[in-house]
Amino acid sequence: NAPTAPNRQQWMLIALAVGFAIPLVLIYLIVGLNTAVRGRKDLEGMEVPFIGEIPEAAHRKGSKLNRLLIRLRLRQPKNDTKPRELVVKPKSRNLINEAFRVVRTNIEFMLKKNTEGAQIIMVTSANPGSGKTFISANVGAVMAIKGNKTLIIDLDLRRKTLSSSFGKPKVGI
Repeated sequence: NAPTAPNRQQWMLIALAVGFAIPLVLIYLIVGLNTAVRGRKDLEGMEVPFIGEIPEAAHRKGSKLNRLLIRLRLRQPKNDTKPRELVVKPKSRNLINEAFRVVRTNIEFMLKKNTEGAQIIMVTSANPGSGKTFISANVGAVMAIKGNKTLIIDLDLRRKTLSSSFGKPKVGI
């Protein structure tokens, strides 16, 4: 007296299994294809020297949801010339200053091998918004605070964001 097909319980179990499998596969793919460096553990096994970790800037205010919404909106305009704040300050002992001091010490230790001529450090990345300007400006500032002669050259011809960190936004180099 009961229908032989479709078997309702069998299809419900299949639907439940697929309902669990699809999100698991998607999460596995998202995590597996993520190439961002989130910490020291991501660099294990590489021959590139590790010079330090910089924590997320403490000047961001608002809730996590608010920061996420701001991040999902438009990025900073290309011609933005408002001065950016340096987080490294003389005689400051907060976490981010100490992190930049550790990076400075490690850079000095690595550069002691070649003491002839100028010491050159280049900060580069293929991705926009990866922190090149932030790192360059603050490493330069922490080097200058120690008394080292420091020259920071902004070679971004279009955005000039490094120059605006020091209040000198001009077109070109």
